[in-house]
Parts: sequence; structure tokens; C-alpha cells
Amino acid sequence: MLKTLKAKLYAGAVAVFLIFLISDVFILSFIIKFKSNSAIQALLGSSSISLIRTNRDIDNLIFLTKTRKADIKSAKLAKKTYDTTIIDGRIDKLANKIELAQKANMTALSGFYSGFGNKNFKKLFGFSKEQLKRPSILKSSEMQSKRGKLKSMTERYMQKTAELLQNPSEAGPDMEPAYFNKITGNIINSLNFFRYTVAKNTTKGINYLVYLFLFAPFLILSALFFISYYFKKSLINKMNIVDDKIKQIARGDLTSKIKISGVHKESEIGILIEQVNSLVDS
Repeated sequence: MLKTLKAKLYAGAVAVFLIFLISDVFILSFIIKFKSNSAIQALLGSSSISLIRTNRDIDNLIFLTKTRKADIKSAKLAKKTYDTTIIDGRIDKLANKIELAQKANMTALSGFYSGFGNKNFKKLFGFSKEQLKRPSILKSSEMQSKRGKLKSMTERYMQKTAELLQNPSEAGPDMEPAYFNKITGNIINSLNFFRYTVAKNTTKGINYLVYLFLFAPFLILSALFFISYYFKKSLINKMNIVDDKIKQIARGDLTSKIKISGVHKESEIGILIEQVNSLVDS
């Protein structure tokens, strides 16, 4: 198939190009994966921080509603009028803050366990939808099970939060911060586990890339050695034989022809040998 030296050189050039192309595709895919994993890690961290802040606000909201109820009760016992305008304003302001934060938290959590493609947002904790792709390491059956547990916890948490925010002054006094503290802690632990898993997978990919760069010079050196050996065996050695025969002809020795096995007649060396042998015949 590769009869001539020109064809072999072209084939070698194509092979080298393909090797570099495959290497570039591998490195590019890793960079894309690294960026995606980094975005997911950052999102998980931002979600955890937001949940901690929101949980603190929920604790304060419950405290305010319990204080309001106690103050009203005390005012009734003292047969006094209690103006709830100020504390109601603080409760409403805090409830609105929690509701706004929970929209982002819910989008992040539900997007994480069910995908971000169907979520309606432009930016989520500073990240666009295109940046947020669930890593393949989290698509295994084990991780699906853990994501299912996260989904169950999140749904219970959001349901309880919705009950509180629907009518804080009425629902708040009957709720306990301990419940929200516990379930928020469990959700954050789950998020930290996923973040650690993604980070571990990213570190493994970085190690592969480091090994690639470490061994690449040796692979290139080996390839260059093989190429030089190939051309020495297939070209230079045969050229030396032809050169020696031409020198013999120049000295008047026309007794033998050049016979080299493995040389195609249509190759450059083969054509040269035919020409020299024709010279001997003439």
C-alpha cells in the first residue's frame, strides 16, 4: 500500500497529526470536565453557605414569632394593649428574605438531583445554566441512591419551610429550631459528600494529566528513535548498497546486479535499483 517513500512520509505525517489531535481532544475534554466539576463544587459550597444563613434566619424568625405570642399573652394578662406593628414588620421582612433565599436554594438542590436543564434561571450563585452539568461520577447507581435521599430530605425541609412562611405569626410559635437545625445539617453533610466525591474525581483526572505530561517526552523520544531506525533500515542502508554498487560500476565491475529483498519496484529505491541494473546489462 505504501510503496514509495513519499507515501510513507505522508502517512507518517498523518499519524503524527492524529496523535497530536487525539492528545489535544483529550486535554480539551479534561479542561471542559475540570471547569464543569469546579462549577458544581462551587455551587455545592455556595448552597451549603446559603442554607446555613437561611437556617440562622429561620431560627430568628421562629424566635420572633414566639416572642410575639408571649408578649401578646403577657399584655392580655396585664389587660394592656400590645401593638404588634413593629414586630410584625420585622417578621415580614425576615420571612421575605428567607423566601427569596429558599428559591435559590431549592433551584440549586433540585437541579443537582434532577438536572439543571429544565430549571428557569439565568444565574445561580454566579453560575450560568451552561456551566452547570452534573459530573458523570455522580450518575452511578450508588450516587443515584444518595441523590434520592437528598431529594427526600430537601422536599421535607422545603415543605416545613413553606408552612412556616405561609403564616409565620401563627405557625412559628409551634415550630422548633432544632428540627430545621437537624435537617439542614443532614442536607449540608450530603452536599459535602458530593462535593468531596467530585473533588476526588477531579484530582484523579489531574493526576492522569500530570502523568501524561511526565511521560510525553519519553514517548516522543521513543517515537523519534523508532522513526530514525525505520528510515535507517528501509532507506539509508539500501542507499549505501546502491552507492557501493555504483562505485563498483565506476571501477568497471559489471559482473553482478543489485538484489535487495523487500524493496518494491515502484518505490524510489526500487526504481533506482532497476536503473543501475539496466546500466549493468548495457
